[in-house]
Formats: sequence, structure tokens, C-alpha cells
Amino acid sequence: MKNMIVKELLKTDYEGYVLDFTYESDAYYDVIVSSSKHQIDISLIKKQFDQPVKKQFTGHLFEPYYEHAKAWGIFDEDILCGVVEINHEEWNKRLRITELLVLEEYRNQGIGIKLMQQVFDYFEQTEYRAICLETQSCNSKAIAFYQKVGFELIGFDTICYSNDDINKKEVRLEFGRTK
Repeated sequence: MKNMIVKELLKTDYEGYVLDFTYESDAYYDVIVSSSKHQIDISLIKKQFDQPVKKQFTGHLFEPYYEHAKAWGIFDEDILCGVVEINHEEWNKRLRITELLVLEEYRNQGIGIKLMQQVFDYFEQTEYRAICLETQSCNSKAIAFYQKVGFELIGFDTICYSNDDINKKEVRLEFGRTK
């Protein structure tokens, strides 16, 4: 990671910047919800896929619906090899990590940790009470990373991406960290 520096990314320069996400996962968290009149039981059990699953999607920095976004990037000379974006949720005093991407060829080099540390340092200087983010139950590497840097599961949504997220093994998981 020598010669790599973290810089704030200005909205005027990076609004709409395309982020190409790709990940492969050999495991998922099976979300099991059962209920009766007096009880709701929820389990998330890590299971192996029969064969690795590859996911690809795009995102953009400084989306118009994030009114209070802020972003940082890590550069390897002139290559933006990692980026994190947060949005200030004014109404509940939380910061939401809206984007986190490390290019595939730069993964497992500490870049994700360095980006998260930038967010944590910023968080400590604010009056916000928590940081939250979302990931998918099928992104086991991301889940392990978020837990490693101090996030805990705070909730889930079984119909976020489709009406069949549980069966598709892609449930929205919310993670959070407080001061």
C-alpha cells in the first residue's frame, strides 16, 4: 500500500462517478423466520453454496437522493482503487455508508480497512450517534469484513430486492456501529 493516499472526493468532480461492483461468494446466511401467536424466531445460519455465486451491479457516487453525501478515495498514483461514501441522516443522527468499493485487483491489501478508518475518524468528530450500512446475506466476505471492523447486525429486510429474497439467498442485512 505504499504510495497510496486517501483524498476527499468532491461532489463537483465525482458526481455520477460509476462504481462497478463485483464479488464472488461461496457462502450465504440462510435467513429463517418462523412465527406463532406469541413468538417470532429468527435465525441466520451460514451455509455453503453448491458452487460459488458471482454478483455484479453498478452504483454511482453522489446520487441526488443523498442530500448530505461525503466521499473519500484511495489512489494508486492516478488510479482510484478504493472509495467510500457516506450520507448524513439528519433526522436520526446516523451516518450511512452508501458505497464501499475496492477494485478487485486491490483487495486484501488493507484498503478497505483504511477507508473505514477514514469514516470512523470523521464519525468521532461529529455529533452523530451511529454508523449503518447494508449488505446482502449472500455476500459472506463483506459480512466478515464489517464484523471485523466493529459492525453488528441491527436488522434485515426480506423483501428489499424482490418478493422472494429469502429463497434467492439475497436478503438485505443492516449492520451498525455506535459511539
